[in-house]
Amino acid sequence: MRLVLIASLLIAATAAYAQPADVNDKLCIFAAARQIPVIQGTEIKASRIKADPNSKMPGAPNQRFVEIDVSAAGQTATYVFNCLIKETTISAIPHGILR
Repeated sequence: MRLVLIASLLIAATAAYAQPADVNDKLCIFAAARQIPVIQGTEIKASRIKADPNSKMPGAPNQRFVEIDVSAAGQTATYVFNCLIKETTISAIPHGILR
């Protein structure tokens, strides 16, 4: 099931970006997608990266917000994650769910 989710995410991420996306952006999306609850029939519809304007401080980890639109059981929701990038570590921290 996770393979289907990740494959759907890759298709959505590819469709969302007309130009090549930053590798860290893709890794943030994958890290966030792994945390979406596994429900039979879940489909990832789209994913977006939004830069955090407050992360420009020197010495602060690179930070992005990831939004993933999903559909399951006839319902749709947008999961929001805070993605932290520091050296070789990428962490996606759940931030909330928008309906």
